[in-house]
Amino acid sequence: WSHSVMAEVYSLNSFFVSLVFLSLIKWKISRRPLWLGLFLVLYPLSFGHHLTMITLLPAIFLFVASVEARVMIAPRFIALGLAGVAATLGLYSYLFICSFQGAPYLEHQVVDAKSFFNIISGEQFRHAMFCFSPQQLISKRIPLFFHQLVSEWPIPLLVIATLGLFFLIKKDGKVALLLGISFLGQAFYILNYDIPDLDPFFIPVVLIVALLTGVGVKVLLEATKKFFSLKYLIVFGLTLATVLQAGTNYHRADKSGEKKEDIRLTMIFSSIPKGSIVITDNYLDK
Repeated sequence: WSHSVMAEVYSLNSFFVSLVFLSLIKWKISRRPLWLGLFLVLYPLSFGHHLTMITLLPAIFLFVASVEARVMIAPRFIALGLAGVAATLGLYSYLFICSFQGAPYLEHQVVDAKSFFNIISGEQFRHAMFCFSPQQLISKRIPLFFHQLVSEWPIPLLVIATLGLFFLIKKDGKVALLLGISFLGQAFYILNYDIPDLDPFFIPVVLIVALLTGVGVKVLLEATKKFFSLKYLIVFGLTLATVLQAGTNYHRADKSGEKKEDIRLTMIFSSIPKGSIVITDNYLDK
């Protein structure tokens, strides 16, 4: 969660994930076309922000097919989906415009279908994708995945999340399918992506686990509503777990003491004329 407090792309990505889940679940419950239409616009637009949204596609397809498959061939919903795709392509058209105008300081030239595909597929990171053998996945990547997950969401809460998943499977299998396959899609991508700063890619994973944990807590409280002492013990335990987790990880999320870059940038901006453009040869420069 430490990356959720940074001015980065990952929090907005999780916001889009949340909106996708919300619109689809609201549509399932109410069957109002408005919610499905909102999803059909939002989901394509989310690709203009972070392409890992594609990992949700299998879950979304199975969910919609299980709720009401015929909407996938309904003309008005197809039109809405195409409108969302067109809006997203409109965002990406800016890359073509800048390239054909000969704009300086472009990281990539986008002039044809090939160069467009290269930039949306992360060509510069492609060497780090799906580069592990089955043995490496089993012996290194899967343990790494669970170690990171437990560091963000302690084992007692993971147990409650598992309880929530089992409850959903029994009570509402379609929502369980949406959340469960989405979790697997995100996990599959994380397991097969070899970069050092993998932490923020766990934010949508922990978001899904948090939703399942909420369901699990509801199940526990309802099961113990006749046993007040046990109910309050569960509430106390959850509160204690939350406080302990916050205390353990607060230092990772606390950026209040990081003043070095603020001081450096303030000095730069105070010494250059208003409206100046600051250029660096590499966006990773310190």
